[in-house]
Amino acid sequence: MTTLESRYRRLLALLPWEYRRRYEEEMLGVLLDGAAEGQRRPRAAETADLVATAVRLRLRGTGRRLDDREWAAAAAAVGALTAIAMVAIGVRRIGMVLGVAYTYGQVDPTVGRGDVVRLTVWALVATAALIGWRRAAAVLALGGAAIEVVIFGYVYGGDSLRAAQPAVVALVAAAGLTAAVLRFSTFRLGRGPVLWALAAGAAAVLASLLEVTYRPDGTDVFVLGRALTAWSAAGWAVALVLAGAAVVALAPPVRRRTAALLAAPLTLPAVASVDPYSIAYGGLAYQAVALVVVPAAALAVGVALVHRREERMRLVDLGRAADLARRGS
Repeated sequence: MTTLESRYRRLLALLPWEYRRRYEEEMLGVLLDGAAEGQRRPRAAETADLVATAVRLRLRGTGRRLDDREWAAAAAAVGALTAIAMVAIGVRRIGMVLGVAYTYGQVDPTVGRGDVVRLTVWALVATAALIGWRRAAAVLALGGAAIEVVIFGYVYGGDSLRAAQPAVVALVAAAGLTAAVLRFSTFRLGRGPVLWALAAGAAAVLASLLEVTYRPDGTDVFVLGRALTAWSAAGWAVALVLAGAAVVALAPPVRRRTAALLAAPLTLPAVASVDPYSIAYGGLAYQAVALVVVPAAALAVGVALVHRREERMRLVDLGRAADLARRGS
């Protein structure tokens, strides 16, 4: 094999396997026939064309593969977990008001009606999602996400990154539950994942309450750029472990897809901890990268890794079946 041929094959390896199986040798022959005498590297135009073709074919294939039952089941699981996260956020929001009132000795603390409505909506979404009322959960989640987006627009001039986190989590919940309804509305999480998810929600609510009601001096710790009490940080760690257990309890194909879909919302706390002040006040382009590009890239990488792993598993199974057939003959 010549150096030029090996480099063409490396470029052709970017194409999906099904496409390469049919057309790789033909494409390689055309490329080699068109090469100049003494040429050692693919031309820039050829490289750009092959890369663009690979991206287009893989996006098209990803779109088809995202339409299967396992992705719908994963979307339902993500919708339920993020709805529970929104309940914890709502409890924390109200708890902050009550905690401040307790700290400063206010006799009659005022809890905003909007905060109560938001908590109520997401509590209903989480309940409907966990018991399998997928249509009701999707409708309520769309309404709750609309509320969060409107509130984000209202408070955008402040700490925009912090304000955007509930809106993004709400949009993920609404998108997941709606996608599950459109593709496979009868899917249920199963008893094990539901119990783990409920335990995670209870731990998250407890962590939220500990954050605002128990703050002795000297117990603050910084986690992803946020100051928490030691007890609250421990509570959030337990909640994350229990949420992970809920994901692990899913069937393997759904588990892999759920982890990939959760990559987008999970990037936000990490991004916020990198340089929160620069992101919050760094201008629209800076915020667009932090709030849109990074989560979208994390989602794309997660989906690609899932499909790559399952493609390898499929090829291994084909090889094993061929080997068994050869031995049997």
